[in-house]
Amino acid sequence: MTRFALCIWLLAFTIPIPFVIGQEAKLDASAKPETTAKPKTVPVTTGSIQSDVVFAATFVPSESSEISVSLKTLTTLKVEDVSPHGASVKQGDILIRFDTDSVKEQLEAQERTVAGLRLSLDEAERDAKLAEVQAPLDKEQAELAKKQSDEDFKYYQEFEREFNEKSNEQRLKSMKDSLDYTAEELRQLEKMYKADDLTEESEEIVLRRARDDLERQKFNLEQTQMIHRKNKEFSLPRAQRDRKVAQRLADIAWERFQLTFPHQVEKRSHGLAKARQELQKATKTLEQLREDMKACEVKSPRTGVVYYGRVQSGKWVGAAELRAKLRKNGSIGANEVFMTIVNPESLQLIGTVPESEVTKLRVGVSGKITPTAMKKERLDVVVKSISPIPSTESQFEVNLDLAKANRSIVAGMTGSVRVTDYFAARALSLPINVVHTDEIDDTIRYVYTLSDEGKPIRKTVEVGVVQGDRIEIRSGISVSESILAEKPTTDRL
Repeated sequence: MTRFALCIWLLAFTIPIPFVIGQEAKLDASAKPETTAKPKTVPVTTGSIQSDVVFAATFVPSESSEISVSLKTLTTLKVEDVSPHGASVKQGDILIRFDTDSVKEQLEAQERTVAGLRLSLDEAERDAKLAEVQAPLDKEQAELAKKQSDEDFKYYQEFEREFNEKSNEQRLKSMKDSLDYTAEELRQLEKMYKADDLTEESEEIVLRRARDDLERQKFNLEQTQMIHRKNKEFSLPRAQRDRKVAQRLADIAWERFQLTFPHQVEKRSHGLAKARQELQKATKTLEQLREDMKACEVKSPRTGVVYYGRVQSGKWVGAAELRAKLRKNGSIGANEVFMTIVNPESLQLIGTVPESEVTKLRVGVSGKITPTAMKKERLDVVVKSISPIPSTESQFEVNLDLAKANRSIVAGMTGSVRVTDYFAARALSLPINVVHTDEIDDTIRYVYTLSDEGKPIRKTVEVGVVQGDRIEIRSGISVSESILAEKPTTDRL
């Protein structure tokens, strides 16, 4: 053991332990320097940054013809034969044939209807011409009947009625006088024959005849009295009433003629117009049925590929339902688009973009599409048009032109479109988590930097696009500044 070590060893046993411990504590406290840990920062980086709009799209034909049957009268047609889905056809090829039996039956029935209406119209026109010729005669006859009735009633009132009354009285008086004459003659005969003592047989016969004549005259008088009474109490008053009624009926008949004659003319005119209209309508229906008959054989308007259904907003609509209809004895409705003939060499794209992304797109901007069936393929596209209003809820329709088609791609296939709406070659950027949002105004964004004294400084920045976990900084800081990685709890570190 050296001399130095020995001294130390002796001191350890001679100096009191509390003193040594206190001195060590003082030495440790005075030897430790006062330091503060430096906050973590991130640098502002410079590099390219871009923003992309990605959306799904469907390849649709830019040249196609929708096929439907334009029917005028019929509502449906029954399928007899049809080209299959996916078949290649040439212009003029028959696409579909419909069953014409029921159409022929309707056509023949309509022809009979038209013929019957034409005969009815001819008859009505003849009746109208005869009525037109007869109208002056009817009017003349009605006027004459009215005139004669007035004349007869006037004559009756002025002459006939009084004469009839006189005639009735005269007949009674004549019968009474005749009875008196007969009675007087019998009295004279009886007086004359009574003077003779002997009455001859011839005289008896004369007397008998005279007595019989008297009895007959008495009976005739009684009969005449009854007729006289009846005429006076019933027949003559009734005759007057009958004449008044007849005259009033004649007046009514004339008034009726004056009122109804114009209506009859108008009614015949309307009847003729209606008959002509019905014939015209039936004839039109007949012509439409003939056109429908011609429509039962549909030919292709172009060379292309048969697709069942139609394209609507980039989607094939109704294809599954139409497969059940487009078969033998299936039924197709009037003006129903059941098929589309597509030019396979001419395609475009239709996609939908969310409302939040649509303002980032502009007409004329180029992009790329990756077909779903060809993950390594990239085809150039250009935005052709953007719908000004939503096509569906919160979705806008976008039409794109395809620069060059791949022959393996057909209408109906889908893909993912990527369009770069913003690109900056030398942009400042930061991790998105170090850029904070103001608690009061969420349009204000800010970061914390360090002063020369090491104090945190809040700086408002203008941000741009977000790419992954980084955000573009367009103004507010420089590339040389360091940004605090975490938001400080106070302004002092």
